[in-house]
Amino acid sequence: MTRAFAALPSAGAPIAVGDPAGYLFAAQNTQHVIYRAADHHIHELWWDADGWHHHDPTGDNDAPNAAGDPAGYVVDTECTQHIVYRSDDQHIYELLWTADAGWSHNDLTMAAAGAPNAVGDPVGYLFAAQNTQHVIYRATDHHIHELWKDASGWHHHDPTGDNGAPDAVSDPAGYVFAAQGTEHIIYRRKDGHLMELWWIDGNWSHKDVTVEALQNS
Repeated sequence: MTRAFAALPSAGAPIAVGDPAGYLFAAQNTQHVIYRAADHHIHELWWDADGWHHHDPTGDNDAPNAAGDPAGYVVDTECTQHIVYRSDDQHIYELLWTADAGWSHNDLTMAAAGAPNAVGDPVGYLFAAQNTQHVIYRATDHHIHELWKDASGWHHHDPTGDNGAPDAVSDPAGYVFAAQGTEHIIYRRKDGHLMELWWIDGNWSHKDVTVEALQNS
């Protein structure tokens, strides 16, 4: 399987103005580093057996400029790459790579009806047990919001508001605990405590993990 664009030397990569993220694309045995550059594009440095290469997936498909740093993940079962970022219009955008079409872009805020604008940078992850994709971010209401995709498309949910969790003052991190079939979102609240939003059997709950960790020490 080959990539759908001609690689350029990594020496042509522009200088970064934001922080990078990285991921492995096992289907092609390649490594990928993504970052925001001075041209406000999300750029990709990718590695194969020939070494490092550079590509501009934002510019190549006229995707909106980035106002924040990106995150990336892979869906191995679909052989796809996904980069999510916040744009100047405060929407969350996806750069999507497929073997057939190369890079394209989607406005996930518009795709998931009712999703609010973002004030922070998103992160994304795959929930393989349910074959769903999840993009989480801090919105203008200070809640952590979730954009999630299943076979019917993109949806929106507010796990912070739905279970009375405290407001967020930081961007979130998220992961899946595959052995338990659970999702976990971590963020910082105003008093500096770390909060956990966790999903199991269709329901979101929250806990103050700073307090619980102290109690169990």
